Amino acid sequence: MSDKHDQPDLSREAVLRIAHLARLRLTDEEANNFSKELAGILAYVDLLNAVDVANVEPMPRPGKLSNRLAEDLPGVTLSIEKLFANSPETRDSYFVVPKVIESPDVDDDSTAHGESETEGVER
Repeated sequence: MSDKHDQPDLSREAVLRIAHLARLRLTDEEANNFSKELAGILAYVDLLNAVDVANVEPMPRPGKLSNRLAEDLPGVTLSIEKLFANSPETRDSYFVVPKVIESPDVDDDSTAHGESETEGVER
């Protein structure tokens, strides 16, 4: 790219290099078209960079954001029996599930110390 306010140069070779890095195969016609399109995009970016924003307050997002929360009202809940009805295995008030995360600092004989092969998730 040349000076900040000049039209950016984007040669056909630059487009082919970018396409190669992106693992894209372009025809000669596509390379010529992209050269023009990308040069236009870079010119627009230069135009945006020229805008004086020194006195503009930064915004975390482009617009107001508010949470739309429903009122937290008690409702119908399932009994423990209904909750566990489709569970293949339960223990006390826990779902028994297979262990899915291996801890590198726990040795293989951890079950000898009272730990189960499965981990329970309390309701």
